[in-house]
Amino acid sequence: ALNKPRFDEEPVGRMRAANQTRIRSSIADPNWIAARILNDVAYAGHPYALNSGGTLSSLDAITPDDLRSFVKANLTKDRLFIAASGDINADELKVVMEQVFAALPEKSETAEVAALKLQNKSQSYLYDMDIPQTIIEIMQPGIAKTDPEYHNAQIMNFILGSSGFGSRLTEEIREKRGLTYGIYSYLNNMDYFNGLAVSTSTANKNAGDLLKILKEEWQKMRSYPVSEEELKNAKAYLIGSLPLSLTSTDKISGLLLSLQVDALGIDYLDKREAAIQKATTEDIFKVSQSLLAPENFVTVMVGKPEGVEGAKPVKDIPNVE
Repeated sequence: ALNKPRFDEEPVGRMRAANQTRIRSSIADPNWIAARILNDVAYAGHPYALNSGGTLSSLDAITPDDLRSFVKANLTKDRLFIAASGDINADELKVVMEQVFAALPEKSETAEVAALKLQNKSQSYLYDMDIPQTIIEIMQPGIAKTDPEYHNAQIMNFILGSSGFGSRLTEEIREKRGLTYGIYSYLNNMDYFNGLAVSTSTANKNAGDLLKILKEEWQKMRSYPVSEEELKNAKAYLIGSLPLSLTSTDKISGLLLSLQVDALGIDYLDKREAAIQKATTEDIFKVSQSLLAPENFVTVMVGKPEGVEGAKPVKDIPNVE
C-alpha cells in the first residue's frame, strides 16, 4: 500500500463522494464556517488559507493518476521521520525500516513553502446566520516552540485561557457573568505560522459584552504580574500532566515523533521541565507584555451578534465550491 499504491477507480470515487458529502454537511455548521473563514482571512495568500479537505469542484477533478503522482512527489525518504516504542531494539528496527521504507523515492519534488505572518490584523468579519448563538474565533500573532520564551508563554496561556475552569477567561466570562458555556485560548503552532487563538460562543445579545471583557482580560494580563498561586498551579499542571501522555507505546512513539518533527531535540523533556520550574512571575509578565496584542486580533463571528460594530460582511464561505 505504501510503495505500490493502486488507487483503483471505485475506492477513489467512493472517497471523493464521501469528502464531498462531508463538505456539504459542514457548510451548515457555524463552528466549521467560523474556522473556515478565519483560515481564509488570517492566512490570506498562503496555502494555509486553502480548505485542507478540498472543494466540491477540486475533488471532482482529482484522478487516480493525480494521487499516484502526489505519492511519488511527497512520500519520500528525505521527508521521513520515524519513532518507535515497544518490544524492539535498534538492530531489529533497522530491518523493519528497510523492509517498509527502502523502496521509497530518495528526494521529494515539492516546492518550499514560505513562512507566514498573520494577515488582516485588527479586522473583524461577520458571516450572518440565523442562529441563537454567535460563534467567535480570534487569532493574533504567537510564538514558536523553539523560542526561548515559549515555556513562559505556555504558563501565561494556561493562566489566561487554556486551563478550563481555572483560567481567567472562564472565571470572568462564564463563572462571574454567565456569558458563555465555554471559552479557551491556545497556542497555535504550525510549520510556517505561530499564533495565539481564542474560541468561544455566546448569545447574540451578549457578543459585544463578551468581546469587550475578553480584551480587558488581555490588557490585565499584560499590565499586571500573575500571582504566585497562579504560577504555582500552572507549573504543577504543566509538569504533572505530561506523564499521563506517556501511558502507552503508541503515545510514547507519538511524542518521540513530535520531538523530531518540531526539531526540539532528544533532551527536550528535561529542558522543558527545567524551564517551567525556573519561571518567575516577572518572566510571565515580560512574555505577556511582548506577546499579548488585542489590537492585532483577527476576529471572525458567525451568527447575529449585537453590540458589535465595524465587522466586514462575508457573503460566501470561501474555498468550498
